[in-house]
Amino acid sequence: MKGFNAKVLAVLLIVAGNQSHAQYSKKQIDSILDVVSHTNNLETGIDMGEKAYDAAAAIHYTEGMVRARLSRASKYANASHFDEAFKAAVAAEGITVKLNNPRYIAVLETIKGRCYSRLGFHKEAGETLVHALSIAQKIKDADQRHNRLGNIYDVLAENHQLLKQDAKALPLRRKAYVEYVKIKDKYKFPNIASLPLCNLADNFLTLKQFDSAEFYFKKAAIVSEENHENFIKGATFNALGELYYQQKKYRAAEVSYKNAVDAFAESKDTRMLKNAYIGLSKVYTALNEKTKVQQYLKRSVELSDSIANVEKYAIKGPLNYIIKQKEQQLAENRNRNFRIILVISFLLIIAICAIVFFLYKYKEKLQLNNEEIDELMKRIERSDHHSTLTSKTEELKEIVQMAVSNHSAFTAKYNDFDPEFSRKLVNISPNLVVAEIEFCMLLKLDFDTKEIARYTKVSVRTVEGRKYRIRKKLGILSTYDLNIWMNHL
Repeated sequence: MKGFNAKVLAVLLIVAGNQSHAQYSKKQIDSILDVVSHTNNLETGIDMGEKAYDAAAAIHYTEGMVRARLSRASKYANASHFDEAFKAAVAAEGITVKLNNPRYIAVLETIKGRCYSRLGFHKEAGETLVHALSIAQKIKDADQRHNRLGNIYDVLAENHQLLKQDAKALPLRRKAYVEYVKIKDKYKFPNIASLPLCNLADNFLTLKQFDSAEFYFKKAAIVSEENHENFIKGATFNALGELYYQQKKYRAAEVSYKNAVDAFAESKDTRMLKNAYIGLSKVYTALNEKTKVQQYLKRSVELSDSIANVEKYAIKGPLNYIIKQKEQQLAENRNRNFRIILVISFLLIIAICAIVFFLYKYKEKLQLNNEEIDELMKRIERSDHHSTLTSKTEELKEIVQMAVSNHSAFTAKYNDFDPEFSRKLVNISPNLVVAEIEFCMLLKLDFDTKEIARYTKVSVRTVEGRKYRIRKKLGILSTYDLNIWMNHL
């Protein structure tokens, strides 16, 4: 019934092909693409997918356009036309990435990974599929997530099997089976009914458990026949043929291989068809039917030559893509490194400019301080009141420098230089504190109000307040100059 409905929709779509695509709604386009996913005929699937793409483009339905492009790549991959599948995947990449939906990005990466694997780029296949796994985990719809994860595990297992790494493939097949059985609505996904059975049978075959393998292969063959899943049906009969051949059940192997030939011929899968021909030639060799051996060997060689010619050309697609990706990555790294160097250079220039500026300011400040100190020393030397002190000019200059820089050891240094001054102040007013005695030392060095404020980093008003309190404690009249009074002490 499903096959009939698919054909009806295909005919309707082809008939309507000359009509305006804008008349299709998003829901109608989605329905067409659902049919495409379940269609086993390659030409029909490709044609319907292209018409669905045109219809989606006409109404600017981006998701429909992405689904149509990916369905094209998937159809070619399922028919073992991996060169065409890879081209279609690359063509779909821009719009798929732009849509930024993990469901479709995971599909894209899975198809690319499968193509890499079948065309001999096993390292790139592994890297792409592992990346696809991380994307698939983000798919919100549970059934879609389980289906995609199962598919990725299957392709990863297939990649290992192509490298003759069956031990690594087996646990991946089991993971795929676990994901598939979690799917609730299995009709949404093509091949999902028979694929887990086929994979499970393949696991038993790897373990040499032939009875179990035969049971599940037969079950997969029945289910794939019921659901018109030609590729799975062909793969199942091909595996059954190999199983019977190993058990020396040659007539049973012959029937299975011929069923595989019919299925692969219908789906136009030349690679798998070649394998079925080789299987039949082995069977007829065991049966000593030489004419049939030559017949099927000839067919397999003809297909091998055809496939080899296609693969020589096919390998250029992914190879050029890989080279282009590497070149883009290298260019991005160069640009990033250039930007980093540019930023570091800019910061270095700023740092150098800042250092030069601060050195200049420091030198300027030092020069100003030296000029101020020289001016203060000249003022002290001109004063008659410092005649007893100027004999120690260098020591006095050091004290003035300490005062200007607000050095913590200023008071101690001044007391060593002129010990009598502090004693005289305390004798006059025993309640003077250390800060006030230090203040008096600055006055004795002939510092004015603004200089004291600047060097001690306080306001002029604060200095004036301290002067008032010192006058009061020392009993100095407001009409008398404090600096002169201190110098006379």
